[in-house]
Amino acid sequence: MRPKPFVLCFEAHRKDGRVWAVRQGRVWRLTKMVEVQVPTSTVYRGAKARQPKAYLYGVGVIRGGDDALIIEAA
Repeated sequence: MRPKPFVLCFEAHRKDGRVWAVRQGRVWRLTKMVEVQVPTSTVYRGAKARQPKAYLYGVGVIRGGDDALIIEAA
């Protein structure tokens, strides 16, 4: 697979433990644990912005399932 841009957010309100949300393209994936093996940058869009207001941004390949995701270079 080719590395693509991704967004990683924390969903504090979730009660099922799947508090990490990763978006790549139009698809959001929820999981309990994320291991990020690529460089990321923080983004804060401001207090009045729509969700997500703050997130990590990077480029990588996402692998894994519902309980754990790994974001790697290739």
